[in-house]
Amino acid sequence: MRNLTSNEYYNLIIAIDATQKHNVLTIPLGEYASCICHQAQTCTYGICTGTHSGTHFVRLLEDQTFNVLSAYTLDPYERGLSIVSCLFTADSNEYYCVGTEYVFPEEEDTEHVS
Repeated sequence: MRNLTSNEYYNLIIAIDATQKHNVLTIPLGEYASCICHQAQTCTYGICTGTHSGTHFVRLLEDQTFNVLSAYTLDPYERGLSIVSCLFTADSNEYYCVGTEYVFPEEEDTEHVS
């Protein structure tokens, strides 16, 4: 089981192995993480992150070293809400699917979800 705890200063990944031993690792990304997903096939984590300035990202991290392999900057006012690993019919590759929303400063509610 893996769990993510995050605040503006750090991100923690907590792993509990089969013997119920807790492994805690602090990852200083300098951003807050809103959701995380592990993909065993690619040995990566997909993480939706954000900054205090309002810029949000989808980051791909190597699952052993936690080095950032790739980063995708979301549109202005777009935030990552969810991330899952999925397979498509007749395709053996595994993909990350990210659910996002647009939040405009002058509106109370979400404009649309993509």
